[in-house]
Amino acid sequence: MQHLQRKQKARQRKIHRMNKFDRIKIVFGQMVFRCGVLLLLAVGLLHPHPVSAQPAPAAEQQAALESAIAVRQIGPVDVSLQGGGTLRVPAGHVFVRAAEANRLLVARGVSLGKPVIGFVEAVDGWLSLVYCSDEGHISASDAQDLRDKASIEERGQRLYLISQGRSPDVPAQVLSLRASPSYDATRHHLRATWYYEDRTSPGNPGGVETDQVFVLTRSGYFFFEVSAPVTSVMSEARAAQLRGRITALINGLSIMPDQAYERFDPAQDRSAGRGLVALVIDDPTKAER
Repeated sequence: MQHLQRKQKARQRKIHRMNKFDRIKIVFGQMVFRCGVLLLLAVGLLHPHPVSAQPAPAAEQQAALESAIAVRQIGPVDVSLQGGGTLRVPAGHVFVRAAEANRLLVARGVSLGKPVIGFVEAVDGWLSLVYCSDEGHISASDAQDLRDKASIEERGQRLYLISQGRSPDVPAQVLSLRASPSYDATRHHLRATWYYEDRTSPGNPGGVETDQVFVLTRSGYFFFEVSAPVTSVMSEARAAQLRGRITALINGLSIMPDQAYERFDPAQDRSAGRGLVALVIDDPTKAER
């Protein structure tokens, strides 16, 4: 144990003597390595239709990492997002754009079913994936249905189990909500915090808690999610910390005026044909009210 502690201290001293760029490069590399493990844990929850994937050979993983490092943007910095948005990346965070982010995730064996437009990671390893959808305008007419927590949980779990080829009557993976999803009708933010527990591994208890925020726009939405592996449903203090991470990112998102949710014109703009509840449970077939 003492030998390992001495090696760790020596490594820390070596990193401290490096210039700023090299320190960021090493720390970022360690962060991305951890994020691959975290995403593999969370992928089944976050995306009900994941595609099975194996990690790429070590050479491709390293090349993908180097590519991400080469283009990463270090906060504080404003980055342009596809879909008509600008994101203020906080200090202590890095942003990796779409092409390199997706290449790195695939190399790590993480296949999400739909590409990200980038990801943000903090120096302490917290990761937020960023998506953008232009599927059409999301109706908020069913906002009152978000109060039915039990129904949303049941429908979300059923969709997930069916997508995995499992019987929804004998759930082994359990989805639950920390609280009923919330919708801010002023800012058009839809928020849900899911807890995923895999009960097929009794010797390895625990799961993944994920905070998700949809920022609705005229033609779709931006989607942010932050995940954390936990041994049980996390404490309120840690959950608040998780929510704080994503809130800081959301507060730094600016949407182009012509993409504002209020600018939707049913006479000329496309509707997504679904509402808030369907968005929370990722049901593409549920029509809006």
